[in-house]
Amino acid sequence: MGNDARSTSGGSSSTLGLVYSSANANAQSLIRIFNGTSSNDWMHSGASVTLTLHDGSTGTTVGTWVSPLLKAGVSMQFPIAEIESGLSPGVTKPATYAITAQAAKTGMAIQNEVLRSNDGLLSNMTACDTGVASLGRVLINVHSSQFSGNYPSTVAITNSGAKTLGFSVEIYDAEGGYFMGSFPTPIIPSGGHVIMSVAAMEAAAHITPSRFTPTYVIRFGRSSDGDYNFTAFFQHLVNNTRSGVITDMTTLCPVGGPEPSYHSVDGSLHTGLIFSSANGSGQSYLQIANTDSVAGTVTLTLQDSAAGTSLGRWTSPSIPAGAAQEFPIGDIEGAVPLPPAKPAYYGLTVQSTFAGELQHVLRANSDSTPTDLSICDFGTGPSSSRLNGVHSSRLDATFPSTVVVTNTATTPGPVTLALYDATTGTRLGAATTPPIPAGGHLSLSSSELETAAQVTPSASQLRYVIRTEGTFSGFLQHLVTNTNTGAVTDLTIACKLQLDSTKDNQPPLGATLADVPPGVDLAHLPPGIDLSRLSPSLRDLILSLQ
Repeated sequence: MGNDARSTSGGSSSTLGLVYSSANANAQSLIRIFNGTSSNDWMHSGASVTLTLHDGSTGTTVGTWVSPLLKAGVSMQFPIAEIESGLSPGVTKPATYAITAQAAKTGMAIQNEVLRSNDGLLSNMTACDTGVASLGRVLINVHSSQFSGNYPSTVAITNSGAKTLGFSVEIYDAEGGYFMGSFPTPIIPSGGHVIMSVAAMEAAAHITPSRFTPTYVIRFGRSSDGDYNFTAFFQHLVNNTRSGVITDMTTLCPVGGPEPSYHSVDGSLHTGLIFSSANGSGQSYLQIANTDSVAGTVTLTLQDSAAGTSLGRWTSPSIPAGAAQEFPIGDIEGAVPLPPAKPAYYGLTVQSTFAGELQHVLRANSDSTPTDLSICDFGTGPSSSRLNGVHSSRLDATFPSTVVVTNTATTPGPVTLALYDATTGTRLGAATTPPIPAGGHLSLSSSELETAAQVTPSASQLRYVIRTEGTFSGFLQHLVTNTNTGAVTDLTIACKLQLDSTKDNQPPLGATLADVPPGVDLAHLPPGIDLSRLSPSLRDLILSLQ
């Protein structure tokens, strides 16, 4: 057994951060593996993923486990105890692992779900070195209505395109991969959402759930105008009925990189569901981070979730470079002349004058547990070297933060973590960690970071931005604990803000052949071009050349 954090050879790999072992008394991980091979390869042979388990505290390789062969389109869930069957003889199970996932085939993905024993909270704690992603047009392991008692799933569809459209939704058995049924959604206005329980989806697709089909893979088919090339995306929410906490199960970790399947229409960012102050489940908080070198503002257009109509616009105060400021949805509503009856949900269109990130945190009405619901049409992709909104020790009594640093290098090494005031962007100090074992991770509370950095937060300094300094091979993860219930949730994920459509290399809306720059080969356009932005004549020409 060695200490090489990336000891497997050949193929593509990713390293998951904090994974709970079966020896952990309070929480255990469930690993989901998805074969996301493109649809034109569904009939080819399946693929497996090799998981190399590293002791989280020492980085030592303690075992290897190979998944069964998964057919294209299949997503299977494995309790950590099953994966631990690959532990080397005589190994004592550590409390946590870092896991390197290796696949010979691109398109594989992995997800780390965590089930807590004390309150039954099921949450998504996927963090990895290749960056967390959402596939947009595919959801994995959506709970069938057999889970309607404790963990009912809800699927939201956002139409971020310019056209009013409906969509065909296809439902597959997650473990078998076979098609079970499909149904057309209602027509969704541009900027609008459709929110459906899984029971309603099963009824629409004429599916009778059974205990042999506990979860589904859900995909888009064609749009109502017969096209596959549209801009819409899924979101998968799970209601933990015991605690009243809603968690987002959309994101996963690419192993070799699933291709993104959706793109912005107009250069703005479009979000998934935002919970209004009238929502009985929870309240949304938006954290806006300016990662640019100059101050700037963000403008939000609030849209009625069902109708897609604009309800009003809100422009943030000037946010300094390096800052990450939080805005409750109630404050935003108070600055917008909304109708007396607020909708339960909003959609948001976000335009920014700076490069940055938007994080959507939902605080449950039941116990204020925060969960990360950051889903948007640009996809998700937190920086591996930056965390926004890390709680200072001023919040230790209620919601203390923990920063997990995973070292993916092949040698041990320290990392320097700089603390910035989240409101002003001012650098307050820096802490250098002890050497972190190769393949291992180190968990640090905010109090420990403050002590090492010689930072004493004032009464108003509730949050930090934390950034690595110098060379660092690895990634950061942000966990928050509810001290009243013991629930631990992951607040790492954020959406990337774009300045305008040119940042995403998209053509102008309604572009014709005259707008095509000289030298562009219409038969070989770069990936990610949104054809729905084009005039019908130009789009038809391009499709005829493919």
